[in-house]
Amino acid sequence: MNRSSMRELAFKAMYGMEIQKEYTKEQLELFLEDNEITDEVAVEYITSVYEGIEKNKEEILDLISKNLKRDWTIDRISKVNLAILKIAIYEIKFNENNEFLFCIMLCYDENIKGYGTRNSSKASCLILLGIRRLNDAGEK
Repeated sequence: MNRSSMRELAFKAMYGMEIQKEYTKEQLELFLEDNEITDEVAVEYITSVYEGIEKNKEEILDLISKNLKRDWTIDRISKVNLAILKIAIYEIKFNENNEFLFCIMLCYDENIKGYGTRNSSKASCLILLGIRRLNDAGEK
């Protein structure tokens, strides 16, 4: 399974949890089972994304909030874009193998594939650019 397919599966898992508002290991295991995901590398990647987001969720949500337009709140972000942003921010901030351009492409890819809209893709990318500026300025 290629990296793009694994990212899409990680997105689907996180999106499902966003919709159900149930972020549990059991939900992840059910997703993997229901989707018959047996590829060890894919299971490891999806699990690491889930665990990384859960471990760092407060900081991830804080970074999103800091980079929203004035008068916007996280509650106004669609579940699709929230799932995409959480994965991308996890990759940028907490994954040793991160590449910023990869994270921008994640936002763009998942939105273009029909999960989001062109405008939501732009908004997600702007949030990530704001986070990169914070990183470049030395803020963790």
